Amino acid sequence: STTAALTSAGLRTAVTAVDGSGNGTFTVNGVEIAYNVNDDNLSHVLKRINQSGAGVTASYDAVNDRVILANNT
Repeated sequence: STTAALTSAGLRTAVTAVDGSGNGTFTVNGVEIAYNVNDDNLSHVLKRINQSGAGVTASYDAVNDRVILANNT
C-alpha cells in the first residue's frame, strides 16, 4: 500500500534501520532522505525523493510492485 504507514504497508522486507521513535534516513546520490516508519507512507517518501536535489525521479510501479528511480539527466 502506498498510503499506509511504512510499518503496515505490506513491504516485502521490513524497514529496520530506525531509531527508537521510528526515524531513519537513506541516501540517494549523496542526498539524505529522512522518514519515519510510523508516520510516513511510501507516497510521502517518493515525494521527498522527487523534491530533493538527488537528481532522480522516484515512482511506484504497481504492476511489478516496485519502486523505480530514474536519473533526471
